[in-house]
Amino acid sequence: MRNTAFTIFVSGAVSLVAAADVVQGQTTCLASCVECRTQSRCTTAPRDSIACEIMHGFGGGNAAYDVPSGRLFAEGDASPDGPGLGRATLQDWFTASGATTGAAIVLVARLHVLGYACGRSYDAGLRVILKQSDTNIVVSPVYLSTIYNRCRVVDTTFTLQVVATTGTPFPLVCEALAFGGQIAGASCEATLSFASQASGVGAITSCNGFAQESPTPVLRASWGAVKSHWR
Repeated sequence: MRNTAFTIFVSGAVSLVAAADVVQGQTTCLASCVECRTQSRCTTAPRDSIACEIMHGFGGGNAAYDVPSGRLFAEGDASPDGPGLGRATLQDWFTASGATTGAAIVLVARLHVLGYACGRSYDAGLRVILKQSDTNIVVSPVYLSTIYNRCRVVDTTFTLQVVATTGTPFPLVCEALAFGGQIAGASCEATLSFASQASGVGAITSCNGFAQESPTPVLRASWGAVKSHWR
């Protein structure tokens, strides 16, 4: 019978991100979080990491985030006696500059995911979240390795359309989760970047040091399409 502990890991991750909802316009940096097994902490530091070694009765895990580079890392390694888990959450206030302050713009947040899940007699998997608000959120599938002694490789990009105003901070949350059941493991690295659907958008920065000189240009969307996105 296969291990089903991953359902607990996944539901817990959704609750963690949901708790990160914030009020638009806040000026203090948002706290990002790292978690492995039963250890976790949240801090407004620009970068942090945590590690839990495999020990008798418990699996191990690693998690890290780096706001300036927009990167997250999560790894879960199980032991013969128990599952392993790693989870990293990066969140901050981001601001897009422009030739005109106060102009409405459309950005595309991109989260590139590179990872693997290697299962044996128990499941292993990974999953990411990209979120601006409860109503503007992308949750990836749970990429599982369910075949004995086989690995599943993930190399893909998830996108989220963000309506913003130049010069006004907007919140954004990224999360990476990796877990392994007994004698299984997974790893996930995610990198955040931005593209623009508006001309004249300058650098995108964040409270805790993220900086992208200019967003990658993409095809512009009509405001009718943008409005329909929010309906």
